[in-house]
Amino acid sequence: MTTISSPPELRAALLDHERRLEHLSAPLGVWLTCLRDFPETSFAMADRAETPLPALAAVAVSSNERSRSRIAMRSNADPEILRLLATDPDDGVVGHVASHPATPSVALNQLLDHPWTKVRERAQEGLSGGEPSDG
Repeated sequence: MTTISSPPELRAALLDHERRLEHLSAPLGVWLTCLRDFPETSFAMADRAETPLPALAAVAVSSNERSRSRIAMRSNADPEILRLLATDPDDGVVGHVASHPATPSVALNQLLDHPWTKVRERAQEGLSGGEPSDG
């Protein structure tokens, strides 16, 4: 585990492909300041298991579609973050939310009115307790 104390140091570690398997430890303020000052780190944050939940929430509401999509695809995605992403403007992000087994039923109910048929179908499957189909 590597302890990091500044946003520039965290940025360097997040963007260094050779360090992607290294566990990074930093105070929450360092994560949040890094995201604010270096938005190019959002996907790396979305992809790392050690990213603190409040930092993931910040990525979910302030970053690009690719980062939001990655958060919605995480196997350990937080249900509250999935609830936030259920109203995302990008249909691809919402599609991942509708397919995620941890998406809260309140969010799935909202998605039943989504304009995209596949999102509505996946939301209905989630509410029925069925596994989303691949097709």
